[in-house]
Amino acid sequence: MNTAPGAGHPVTDPVGVGASPTHSQRPTGACFSFTIKAPPSQNEQKKWSRWEAKRRRDELVFEMRQAINAAGCMPSSHDRLKLFMNPWKRVVKFTRYTGGKVKVMDKGNFIGGLKACLDELKLTTWKTTEHGQKYERQGFGFLFDDSPSWVCDMYDQQEDKSRAGQLLIEIQ
Repeated sequence: MNTAPGAGHPVTDPVGVGASPTHSQRPTGACFSFTIKAPPSQNEQKKWSRWEAKRRRDELVFEMRQAINAAGCMPSSHDRLKLFMNPWKRVVKFTRYTGGKVKVMDKGNFIGGLKACLDELKLTTWKTTEHGQKYERQGFGFLFDDSPSWVCDMYDQQEDKSRAGQLLIEIQ
């Protein structure tokens, strides 16, 4: 990654020093990637009790946080503030590796199973307590929102027996 003066920081200044990114501009040179254990399909997640789903989601968030920290791409609070003040559209690509006992999922179950991952990449996430009260929780801060106007999400499954069961998440 180019860190020369004037090149711009990939998160805080994606289009160059002094430029203010807009909603439609795509950051240049900003590509973060990390690998986690692939979450199960949406059909399997439907079978979980409410408490099991919460526990599994907490485990997923913990694993994502560890992978992001290991990759050295966790946005700072300053980066989050800049994203909130000047949001731009991001491209997120999910690649699930199959092979051996890990079979290819149908597209709907694959995408549905990754909803929690996409939610956690947002700036903030709305949660509901067991009593029905809503509260705001900080996400990782890579995306302003997960609506189609703020993110272009792509999903792919590739055969690679050495990486079977893993999920590669790339953010541009």
